[in-house]
Amino acid sequence: MRAIGLDSFRRRKMKKRTGIAWNTIFVLAGGVLCIGLLASGLSLFFGGSLAHAQKARGASSQSRVGGEDETGPYDVATGWPQPLGHPGWIWGSQGGVFAETPDRIYIANRGELPIPEKAPEGYTGGYGAFGQPATQGKPRMQHCILVVDGNGKLLEDWTQWDHLFEGKTRLGSGRHGAASL
Repeated sequence: MRAIGLDSFRRRKMKKRTGIAWNTIFVLAGGVLCIGLLASGLSLFFGGSLAHAQKARGASSQSRVGGEDETGPYDVATGWPQPLGHPGWIWGSQGGVFAETPDRIYIANRGELPIPEKAPEGYTGGYGAFGQPATQGKPRMQHCILVVDGNGKLLEDWTQWDHLFEGKTRLGSGRHGAASL
């Protein structure tokens, strides 16, 4: 009986030793990986790219008047697209844009948003000028797919598909029913 008990004691002791060794190996390997990534990232930043980053910061701070750099290196085309022409409503946020040709551009629009009664000073026609995200307004899901030309003039309004954007979005169904947003 003692031999069986001693044998099982030895197995448990070996498992503990082996477990500690593997845990130590994983911790050390993870630490080495983290240190290597940190070192390579710092060397890239403080190496040749530091001067480049300082030049870029200096150039952008000289040309920038203020605000956030939302468009990157692109210039905003003022007045594009042209206003919808629906009194009291403005474009919602854009879900997607596809330029089939320079004069045929598809816009997937997240509905229209109501214009607040008092527009702020310097109102440019965009909902962002109100100081709140376009996702906070209560949209009406109309005029969701539009086609405009290169000047932003409305060519087609695919209102026949507006009903697809109303209501909840079904994510799928499983044994507990459908999940909705």
